[in-house]
Amino acid sequence: MRTALLKNHSLPYTALACIAVMAMAFSMCSSEQGPAPEDFMSFQTKSAISYDGFAEYNVRMELLSVREEEDGKHYLVRAAVADMSDGESELDFTVDLAYFLTPTSLVQSGQRRPLMDSEFQSIELLRAPIKQGAGWTQQQRDATGKFVDITCRITNLITLEGRTVIDVTYESEGGARYEWRRFGSGLGLVRYEKKGWDENMVGFFLIDTDDQADVQGAAEAQD
Repeated sequence: MRTALLKNHSLPYTALACIAVMAMAFSMCSSEQGPAPEDFMSFQTKSAISYDGFAEYNVRMELLSVREEEDGKHYLVRAAVADMSDGESELDFTVDLAYFLTPTSLVQSGQRRPLMDSEFQSIELLRAPIKQGAGWTQQQRDATGKFVDITCRITNLITLEGRTVIDVTYESEGGARYEWRRFGSGLGLVRYEKKGWDENMVGFFLIDTDDQADVQGAAEAQD
């Protein structure tokens, strides 16, 4: 009797085969999705980070708040740049930055002097899919308010000590403006460079972290 009941309520072989194929396909798709922008958000695991850079540049960035809404996560970060003028400069050395994170994008806004960062008022740092050769375009305002078309591309993706390290370029038409960033999964931004006024590259790199060995490796990967 039990055998008959089991036989009557068991799924046909073809149905079981279909379920197995679907499960394998789902598993393959999940494994092929790769990393997401949130994996490279600097403040996913830390509340404060620091960078050193060109001409004794130093900045400490502290997470002030995280607000999760229907459209994504909103991060407010305060950046304090070291005053190398010994107080003689009239610049405000504290800058508040906003980051907007969704499953497919990471955007940074609010940058201005004295940050040695992007000249654009807002910039989409990352866009899915995160894979080598992937690219996107965006239009942003520069410091003067002029709209600029920017071509972005993930030029390199490697795995280093279990972390994914990616290089991303951001270039305006004609190459007048050029930026390069290196991100490490679980670390966020580890290096940044841009074309300076004299055509030379200037930038900064991540310091002051519990993962300093990983940071050093990610920063110097394939240099």
